[in-house]
Amino acid sequence: MSQKVICVARGADGVENAFSRLDETQVQLLYAKFPVGTGTFMRNKFIYVIFIGPNCSVVKRGKGIAEINNFRNQLQGAAGITVTEKSSLSLPSLIQQMRKVFVTDTGNFSLEKIQEDYKRSIVEQGRKMHRDVVVRPVVPVSPQPVQEEEDEEEETELPSFTSLQLSNIVCEIQDNERRILDALHADLGPLNWATFEANPLRLTLADAGNGGIFELVKRLPETKWLFGLFRITLGRRQDRMTRLIFFQWIGNKLRLVRQGPTTRIFPKMASILAPYQYEIYLVGKQDLKPQAIIDKCRHAFEDKLMAPKPGENKSENLINAKAGLRHNPSNGNSGTTMFTEKEYNEILQEERSKMDLNFDFIRPKKKKKSCATDIVPKSSDQSVIYNTEETLKLINQSEGGLIWGIFQVQ
Repeated sequence: MSQKVICVARGADGVENAFSRLDETQVQLLYAKFPVGTGTFMRNKFIYVIFIGPNCSVVKRGKGIAEINNFRNQLQGAAGITVTEKSSLSLPSLIQQMRKVFVTDTGNFSLEKIQEDYKRSIVEQGRKMHRDVVVRPVVPVSPQPVQEEEDEEEETELPSFTSLQLSNIVCEIQDNERRILDALHADLGPLNWATFEANPLRLTLADAGNGGIFELVKRLPETKWLFGLFRITLGRRQDRMTRLIFFQWIGNKLRLVRQGPTTRIFPKMASILAPYQYEIYLVGKQDLKPQAIIDKCRHAFEDKLMAPKPGENKSENLINAKAGLRHNPSNGNSGTTMFTEKEYNEILQEERSKMDLNFDFIRPKKKKKSCATDIVPKSSDQSVIYNTEETLKLINQSEGGLIWGIFQVQ
């Protein structure tokens, strides 16, 4: 179990109380037990909610997401969602979003029945909790100072600007960056990915290429905070559907230097690089796997997300390819996704044969700072910290124990 993740709140009451305890300045994981059914048919469902607080700084968000994702992978058998607003969380909405988890063996789903069973079971579980288990908070231990790595790391220094400037000043886009954006937005444009510095006042190219996701993952520096676009296509020849994906990259060795808040940079950069059809987060080395990125993008091809682009046809081949995405094991369904790295590469090479691979643009020169101040924000102080392993065991008990716990990176 990771020593970096701590439990900051837990309870034997309804999960609604846990929603109100989420901290908007943190990246947190709420892990909850949902006892449903009655008698011999009673069973526990385990669900997690990853909450990315809207007031969490970009550095804390990046490192928090990486550690919380590692922690989530240890919650065997749990399914979950990721949200950024506490207002979007309620018991009915959570059950509805996780309906596949709650469907009975006969295929039935009743929101009212599940809520009724859950609330009744909470009372029974709560009584057993108070009789059998006494929750003992442990004294928080001061974290040991982090030792600096011997290798000198590049630091990212952001320009100084205020919230008023972000709202009122139009981003300056030079001819070079404009040509790159045009190349990305064109269906078979000469570039299929590009990254830009986190500077919403002047769009600044970091890197670009035409080698697709395979090239992109090799060109995302560990010490950088970047925004970018890449194209991804489902289907081949005339049966093609192309989507432009907006992404944020937070390197796992990022050392951010800036006086002032960073939370408004993301939406501003998103508006500068728009239009696009879908957005994803890439945080640290663990996200730089082509198949994982392809899987993150599969929802971009859903009809309910957006109407087909002009010229896109709904051939049987394309319909079958889109249907295959719904059988991705990562979303809890059985079967093997049809959109593999091999399939993606075949589509990529077909597109590259039709692209102008001699497109000329100005690449930026690499710069390094010799010294700067590391102002990575520290975690907010917690008055009580609970033992993480003990909390998980209490939640995982078949009867009694705890109903929910909130975890975050210390």
